Amino acid sequence: MSRTSPETATLKPCPFCGSAPIMDLHHENEDGTGIIEFVVVRCSSCRTSKERPSPSAAAQAWNRRDGVAQSSKDTMKVALESALEYVEADLRERFSVSGQNVRDEIRSALSVASPIREAGK
Repeated sequence: MSRTSPETATLKPCPFCGSAPIMDLHHENEDGTGIIEFVVVRCSSCRTSKERPSPSAAAQAWNRRDGVAQSSKDTMKVALESALEYVEADLRERFSVSGQNVRDEIRSALSVASPIREAGK
């Protein structure tokens, strides 16, 4: 993994806390060489992140501001999407699991937990 890219200079501060972002380039080889497999832009403070296949796509996703959330439901959706991206990136890095497999596992776990949560109302 390396942290250098021309796109790093164009990153906006974190939309949630205003801290500086970090761009992590994940290469096919452990020593930071070879083809870039994926890129994560993350906040240096609050752990918000965006993962994309290239530095330019990651920078564009990080810098895109879709406007201020209109309700607490919108705010929660943004927070959950950010958390899901973080978990996916973390699991991919630790266990070499593909993104779709991680997303499927998370959705499966959430569908099992949902009836339990509903019953507790």
